[in-house]
Amino acid sequence: TFEVFNLCQSQTKRVMMNATSVLYLMLRTNNDEMGHFARMKLQSTSAVSRLVKSANCNYDEIRNGLEAMALYKDHARAASWDNQIREFINRHARIIRDNVRAAATPASFVDKKSEIFYQISLEYVYSPDLRIAWLGNLAQLQETNGNLLEAAIAKVQIASLISEYLTQVLA
Repeated sequence: TFEVFNLCQSQTKRVMMNATSVLYLMLRTNNDEMGHFARMKLQSTSAVSRLVKSANCNYDEIRNGLEAMALYKDHARAASWDNQIREFINRHARIIRDNVRAAATPASFVDKKSEIFYQISLEYVYSPDLRIAWLGNLAQLQETNGNLLEAAIAKVQIASLISEYLTQVLA
C-alpha cells in the first residue's frame, strides 16, 4: 500500500493515474471479498502517515490522487459505496493536513508542538488507531525532550484506549 501511495505522487501523470486506479481496485476487491475494507483503511492510513513524514513528500499530489478516486463511478454499486470512498478520502486528507500542521511547527517550540499533537489526537476520537498514533508521537516528543512525566501520561492514555477496546471486544 505504501508503494501505491508513493506512486500517487509520481512525476508523470500517467503513473499517478494508474496508481490511483490500483488503489481504488484494491479497495473494491477488498470490499468484495471481505464485505468491508477496514483492513485496507488501516494499511493505507499507516502508509499515508509514513509517506507524509518523508522529506520528499508531495502532499498536493497525494491529495489530488485521492480526490480523483471520488470521480470513479460504479453504477452497479450502492450509493453507500460512494459514501465509503468519500469517507476514505476525507480521512486521508485529514491525515495529510495534520502532518503538515505538525511539521510546520519548529522543533524548538516543544510546548506548542505537544499541544498540536494532543489537539490532533482529540480529533480522532472515533478512530482509535489514529488517536493512539498521535498520542505515541506526543509521548516520543516528550521523551526526547526529557519530559518523562508528560510522556508517561500520554502512554497511560494509550494504555487506557487499548484497555477500553479490549473490554469491548471481549465483552
